[in-house]
Amino acid sequence: MQHTHCIALALVCSVLLPASLWAKPKTITVTIDSAPRAAMLYDHATGRYIGDTPYRLKVTIDTTVNCQDLPGLQVRWASGATASIEFLTVCHKAGGKQSYRFERPVEAPDLATDIQTAQYRQAQAEANSYALAAIILQAGQNFSTAYAAASVPVYRPSVTCLTIPGSIAIQTWCR
Repeated sequence: MQHTHCIALALVCSVLLPASLWAKPKTITVTIDSAPRAAMLYDHATGRYIGDTPYRLKVTIDTTVNCQDLPGLQVRWASGATASIEFLTVCHKAGGKQSYRFERPVEAPDLATDIQTAQYRQAQAEANSYALAAIILQAGQNFSTAYAAASVPVYRPSVTCLTIPGSIAIQTWCR
């Protein structure tokens, strides 16, 4: 009889309790990009510098609502051109990886500066990647050389054995 009450109570609770009590928050990665790249990214409300585009922003949203508005963002290119949004809408049903791309205003002057900055930062990132790969490769080679050159002493205990043939078997004692 008590078992039946537990099942009935569980059914009543599952129907009456709001979904927010068992819904889990979801982490979403939003890639903020710009065309051309290498624009500086700022918090729209505070003006605080966040990073350069492309920038990966991890946000945790409530899954009881379909979409959620995040604070606005602003980008500024090397030429001084800017673009901004008042808020960024993120929807959990759109998946765990989302993106937003700022387009440089067509009427803003000095596009060549922004393109040149983007190309420079791309070349710099590639050079850093190559330099890091070279450092890792050199470290691996140094380790291999050091390991091969290391003389590791091998412990060989001295053992003395005595073997005596018997009438039924051969007996051996070692110490």
